[in-house]
Amino acid sequence: MKRIFLTILSTGSLIIGLTTCKKEYPSAFTSPGGNIQITKPIVLHLVADEWINYGSEVYVSTFHGILANDNAMPDNVNVYLDSDKQDTAINRTPVTFQGHQLWARVTTTDIIIGYRCEGKPIPFRTLNIRAEVY
Repeated sequence: MKRIFLTILSTGSLIIGLTTCKKEYPSAFTSPGGNIQITKPIVLHLVADEWINYGSEVYVSTFHGILANDNAMPDNVNVYLDSDKQDTAINRTPVTFQGHQLWARVTTTDIIIGYRCEGKPIPFRTLNIRAEVY
C-alpha cells in the first residue's frame, strides 16, 4: 500500500512540476550547417507550489526530470530564490528564509527544494525559483 501511494505521489508531483514551470531559453541562431545552437546559461523559471510534508518538520517540492534534456550536472546548475527584492543562492548552502532553513539540491535530472520549519506549518504557499544551467 505504501509503495502504491508513493508511486501515485511521485507521478502527481511530476505532472504538477512539469505544468508549473517554464523553460526560458536565450536567443538561438542558425549556423551555416542548419544546426540550432543554444547559448548558455539556460534559465529556468520555476514555481514551487506543491509541498510534501515529511515528518512535520521538512517540506519538499521536487521538479522531477526538469534537467533531463539540458545535460546538466549538479555542479553547473545554480538555484536561486527568485525575489523582487533580492535573488538568493540556495543550492550551495542553506539560507534562512522567514525564520527557517531553505535549501535546494540538484541531481542530474531533478531540482529539489527543501524547507525545515520544526513543529510549525509552512508559512507560505509558493516560492519563485530560478535555476541557471551553465
